[in-house]
Amino acid sequence: SEAYYVQIYSYKALEIFLNVVGPDHFYVADVSSCMASIYKDQLRYPEALDNFKNSLRIYTKFFGGENYHEVGNLYCNLGHVYKQQGDSSKALENYERSRAIYARVHGKAESVDNGDLLTCIGVLYENEGKVAKALEAYENALQVYKVALESDRDPNISELALKMIPLYIKQGEHEKANALKDLLSLK
Repeated sequence: SEAYYVQIYSYKALEIFLNVVGPDHFYVADVSSCMASIYKDQLRYPEALDNFKNSLRIYTKFFGGENYHEVGNLYCNLGHVYKQQGDSSKALENYERSRAIYARVHGKAESVDNGDLLTCIGVLYENEGKVAKALEAYENALQVYKVALESDRDPNISELALKMIPLYIKQGEHEKANALKDLLSLK
């Protein structure tokens, strides 16, 4: 399978980079992050966490801090792994840390990355049965997307509306659900 070959080549690349540039170079972090994603997809969460954390250590050392987009991505990925493991508090902590980094890197809180993270937070709350908190996160994501995308006609917004409508109906808030139906059209 393709994933198998990616994994084999990642091991080889890691071996080469360790010998050529040393253990604290961002090339090593890139490969380690790639391997972490493979492990995450294979549901090998301890290995995924180890590799994401190693990448995080290298990036923050190499670039002199956390004000780097890839560091925000790593915190987001750590959040995903913790979510998959059922550790909502660590997932939320990493999502929030990623949001703060994206806001600093982009110079504003209204970026697509932050809209995506707010959506992840909403899903996390929804999976826990915390509908009100999920809707709050989704509403915040909706506002962020509208500003970042400068439109309310985008697949991100339509997908988010699809998540929100059944929750509003479940809460008995049919007017809010109906108001979101306009966002489903991309025309």
